[in-house]
Amino acid sequence: MHRFDILFVALALVLVGFGAIGSASRVEAQEATPAAQEAHCPSPLATPTASPIATPAEEAICVGVIEAEYYVRPELATFQVGQTYIFAVGNEGKLVHEFVIEPAGKVDEPLEAEVNGEERESEIEDIAPGQTAELEWTFTKAGRYQFACHIEGHYEAGMVVEVEVVA
Repeated sequence: MHRFDILFVALALVLVGFGAIGSASRVEAQEATPAAQEAHCPSPLATPTASPIATPAEEAICVGVIEAEYYVRPELATFQVGQTYIFAVGNEGKLVHEFVIEPAGKVDEPLEAEVNGEERESEIEDIAPGQTAELEWTFTKAGRYQFACHIEGHYEAGMVVEVEVVA
């Protein structure tokens, strides 16, 4: 009988430790980070999509881009002049990366635009491993462009892909 008592007490302690006995179930909510609160598109790291997603409120198209050592993989390779895109750039690598939209063949020359009276560049810096960051951009001219990472040595190792913008 003594052996049974010991087993019963041990089982009760395990169940209490898991919250199954002696307490009501508890739900913990975690506040969303500022970046998550501002996100407009699903992360390409968490939600693989077959096609870009239109966001009705902004009339923008979400485009997932995955980066890692040493590649850049966008969901689309052809874009439309005048269409607004939200690039959701996910870093599935182990190193910090960045995302730059620039004319094809240029090196670290992000596009520039004025948005609501503020100068902006087509660049997201310091995307940590496992994180996703967004860049909203509208192309104003047709041509060949590239998506690249210009952290030292990354571009040279192949972190660049050409895309086309059509009228």
